Amino acid sequence: MALAKESAERNSKQSAERIEEDQQRLAIAEDNMKKMLARVNEETKNVEAAIEDLKKAQAETESGLENQLSGLKSGGIVKQATLVGTLLFSLRSAAEGVAYLGGDASHLLPAIVQAAIAVVCLVAFLFL
Repeated sequence: MALAKESAERNSKQSAERIEEDQQRLAIAEDNMKKMLARVNEETKNVEAAIEDLKKAQAETESGLENQLSGLKSGGIVKQATLVGTLLFSLRSAAEGVAYLGGDASHLLPAIVQAAIAVVCLVAFLFL
């Protein structure tokens, strides 16, 4: 009987030690899991911030002149005509301005009119 009692006490003591060790391992695992979840949440916030930055950069790029020039072919004949008009009337206005500065006052009004037409064509190109 005494031998069975000692054996039972030894077994219960070993079981208690195993349970305590398991609880310690569980506590360590829970702590590691909390740290990992915090790291995942932090990285998720960083990724979301990066996505927002990319969206802002894409929106800025889409509204730029480069994008409008690259979409010129798909913009149709009207968009192409407004670009050609802008370039043509800008150059003609500059030529009339040079002629005016050369001493001929009759070139002032055509230079102003052509510059105004060039500005109208540029505005139309940017907003069409």
